[in-house]
Amino acid sequence: MEFITPIIVMAIFSASVAGILALVNKYLTIEGEAKVRISNNGHIMIFPLGANLMNTLGEEGYSLMAQCAGGGTCATCRVRAVEGIEDPNAAMLGPISPKLQKEGWILSCQTSIMNDVEIELFDALVTGWPDEITTDAGDDGEAAEVLPEDVGALRGAMPGFDCGACGYATCTEYAQAIVDGQAGTEACLPGGAPVLAGLQQAATAAGVVSLSPEATKIRNVLPGFDCDACGHPTCNAFAEALANGDAAVDACTPGGESVLAKLKEIN
Repeated sequence: MEFITPIIVMAIFSASVAGILALVNKYLTIEGEAKVRISNNGHIMIFPLGANLMNTLGEEGYSLMAQCAGGGTCATCRVRAVEGIEDPNAAMLGPISPKLQKEGWILSCQTSIMNDVEIELFDALVTGWPDEITTDAGDDGEAAEVLPEDVGALRGAMPGFDCGACGYATCTEYAQAIVDGQAGTEACLPGGAPVLAGLQQAATAAGVVSLSPEATKIRNVLPGFDCDACGHPTCNAFAEALANGDAAVDACTPGGESVLAKLKEIN
C-alpha cells in the first residue's frame, strides 16, 4: 500500500499539470486571420493572427532588404503603418529615427499581425516583388484584379513610384505596355541601372524582349522614345532592323549627334 499511494499522487499531479497546460495553450494561442493591404499596389493578403509581418511578406514574394536578418537593429525592413497599428512598442521602433517614427514607420521583423492592417513598403528597400498580385476593389467597388504573369513579373522589377517618367501613369501600365510591345525596358529612369537590368532580365524571361546580341547593344544607346521617327514603331524594332542592315544608322534623329556617334561606333 505504501508503494501504491505515491504512484496515485504522481498520477494525479501529472493529470493536473497536463490540464493546466491545456488551458494555458487554449487561452494563449492566437487563432484567426487578419487582412494585410499593401498601399503601394493594393495587394490584399490574408495572414494568421500572430504571424511575423516580415516573414509573411517574404512568403508572398516581397523581399525586404533586412540587412540584420530580422534582428531588429538595421531598420532596412521598415514599413509604414498606414492603418491598424496605433501604438508600436519599443521593439517595433528599434533604431528608426524620431522623424520616421512620427511618419509611422516600424520594423516589420519585430511586428506581429494582430488585426487588419494597411502598410506602405519603402520601394528602395524592397529587393523583390511578387510576380502576380490580387488587388482589392478600393472605394469604387470594381472587381479585384489579378495581373497576368508576364505583366506581374515586369511590375515586380519596378520601384513602384508611379511617377510618370516612363510616359505612363502607373508602373502597371508601363509593364503592360512593355508586354504589348509599345514600350522598351529602359524608360524607368528613376529606378536606375539595377532596375533597368532587372527589367531587361524579367522581359527576356517572359519572352517579351528577344533582341539579338547586336541589336541589344544598339538598343542600349537609343533614347527609348518609341516615337516612330526612324520609320519603325519601337526602338526595339529599329535596333533589330539596324543590326540586320535594314535601317539607316542616322535614322534616330531625336537622339541627336551623341546617339549617332555611339551607333556608328557599334556599327
